Amino acid sequence: MLLTGRVEAKKRLGPYHYLRVRLPQAIGPLEAGHFALLEAPAPEAILLRPFSLFDFEEDQSPWIAFLFQRAGKGTEALASVEVGRQLRAIVPLGTPFPLPHGGEEVLLLAGGVGIAPLFPLARRLSRGGLSVRLLWGAKSPDGLPYPLLRSLRRWGVEVAVATEDGGLGHRGLVTELLQDQLPSRGVLYLCGPEGMIREALSALPPKGVRSFVSLEERMACGVGACLGCAVKTREGYRLLCSEGPVLPGEVLQWR
Repeated sequence: MLLTGRVEAKKRLGPYHYLRVRLPQAIGPLEAGHFALLEAPAPEAILLRPFSLFDFEEDQSPWIAFLFQRAGKGTEALASVEVGRQLRAIVPLGTPFPLPHGGEEVLLLAGGVGIAPLFPLARRLSRGGLSVRLLWGAKSPDGLPYPLLRSLRRWGVEVAVATEDGGLGHRGLVTELLQDQLPSRGVLYLCGPEGMIREALSALPPKGVRSFVSLEERMACGVGACLGCAVKTREGYRLLCSEGPVLPGEVLQWR
């Protein structure tokens, strides 16, 4: 659905930018893993940009929020946008994270701003009475903003962190925490840099642990028409906008 919303709040969270957009009407239901194509108010940014939904009201939401880093002209423009500015958005798009099966342990793995789609997933699962563990890594403590850690722990999520500079939690890569955290039977949800995802999936046992990865790719149409977001998998090409961005880990085929 193409809507024109209004920026009603923005703030910095460490190296990330938080942006909340008030919609002209409530939409839903929204789920973790859905994304939006959002207008970037810059002359060079012709296409709408894909962003995971970071925060929303699950049933019918009159607003949507995003968490992102500056990575180009589009995100530069969004980081500088003024409160009150109108932005076009196509939302909701994509397929959300599948929910755990009964009896499965739940483990989330996030690298940096990869926390964005996992944040609402952690909230939903923990509020649903499940025991949720999150491993979150960043280069430095700045990449693990305290307000987000506080929210996660308030929901009852068990959080372990890693920083490459050793400033907070485990010193090293977040994947180094996996060895002692992997369940024998459960589900692993991931989002982050490709290297992190590759290493994590290679550490999974042959059976017993399902995995689902939220991937990132450039997109244009958002509905599977332009084929610009096709990714090669073991089962052929899949379009991240319509068949993703969440895919089972076992089908991924890296370049």
